[in-house]
Amino acid sequence: MRRLMFLFFIIALVGCEEEKFPICVTGNCTGALIVPGVEPDGNGYYHISFPASNYYPQFVLYVEASKVIEPCLYNKMAVVEATFDTDTYWIMGDSLSVVIPLYNKFTSLYTSPYWNRPLPVGSDTVILNQYAGLIVPIVQTDTRIYLQEYFAGNNYRNPDEYKPTDPDKFLWSKRIVGPISRLLKGDTATIFMKLGWDCGKDSIDDDRFVVKIVFE
Repeated sequence: MRRLMFLFFIIALVGCEEEKFPICVTGNCTGALIVPGVEPDGNGYYHISFPASNYYPQFVLYVEASKVIEPCLYNKMAVVEATFDTDTYWIMGDSLSVVIPLYNKFTSLYTSPYWNRPLPVGSDTVILNQYAGLIVPIVQTDTRIYLQEYFAGNNYRNPDEYKPTDPDKFLWSKRIVGPISRLLKGDTATIFMKLGWDCGKDSIDDDRFVVKIVFE
């Protein structure tokens, strides 16, 4: 009898628990990591070619993630974020340099008399050898990005550079990958992404997003 009463108590307790509702308009919260303009090969690797210049190259990854339902909004804004990690790092040498344009207030030419933007009269190269030995990940691992609504454009502003699969259901953002050392040419790299949908105690994280790269 006691066992039967205990069983009834457990069933009643479970029945009283608040049923969790889906916090995303797509039902299950989902997302994607997109390499624009590149299709993966048969093994799932994206081939990224280095440009001919001597600069440290970069490329863009676009991110999509489900929108959250209205009860999860903060001041009518969704809080959906992406963080990144990678298995590929490079060590900075002692020859990193930047070119600084030089201007002369009195002799510089200007792009327009109305814009008042001077053109440089020369440049100077500064060697940043104080950063020698610095370990650099190919993607920032210590900062996060927040996803936003797609803007389709109007008479005063161009549309956003990336359009999600379904702008009514997905937010978007982007992450710059790089700078990348040219010593990585011929190597492979993996970039990991975790998405987070903020909805108080019902918040959800998903870290299953991966992109595999071959540098060429």
